[in-house]
Amino acid sequence: MIINTVMILLAENITPTMLVDVLVITIFGGVMISMLSNSNLQWWKHNISFLGTNKAVDSWQFNLTFIFAALLMMALVDYLFVSIKPLKRPLLQTQILRFLLTILAINAMCVGLISNNRQIPWMHLWHDICAWSMALDVIILIGGIRWLWPGISKNFLRISDTLGILIVFASVLFKGVHYFSLTAYEIFASALAFSWIMMLFQYLLKQINRGTHEFLVEVKQD
Repeated sequence: MIINTVMILLAENITPTMLVDVLVITIFGGVMISMLSNSNLQWWKHNISFLGTNKAVDSWQFNLTFIFAALLMMALVDYLFVSIKPLKRPLLQTQILRFLLTILAINAMCVGLISNNRQIPWMHLWHDICAWSMALDVIILIGGIRWLWPGISKNFLRISDTLGILIVFASVLFKGVHYFSLTAYEIFASALAFSWIMMLFQYLLKQINRGTHEFLVEVKQD
């Protein structure tokens, strides 16, 4: 009875804006705590996924962060795209956008569920597959947002292009000239990608709020 009461109260009071805020706090808070609390001070010489392996201290914090963030993202995506229906957006593009965001959340959950333990080959393989799938998903979203959301604001597109160029530049620094270490590249590129995803969620929320508060009034003269 107590659990049902709490869940009902949460359902009545949780808003999509609150979900976005909790998602931001979860990602940045969870990863920062994992970095700061890990007693292995040399973790950064490996990669950021090292924080979730069996060699790290309290690896559950890092893994749980991804799992919980993925669940929040799934809930947020479902809420947003149910609310988008009254806006009568193009069906195909809207469904593809929803699919890509859902796949992104699923891959994030898999990153948390499957640790990057190199001693267990299949875990290392699938962790890398899921991590790189997340990166590919974000690249497709940034590159295709013009088609996925027709009429998107020019300001959003300018910011998207800037973030996309920065991600490509970071990739060149990592792969091309070997200036970035793997850890630095992961942190920098992930921060840019996550910022863009949050920006997209905020944009969709504004479109939903604007669309649901607009009314067509027809005045007839007697």
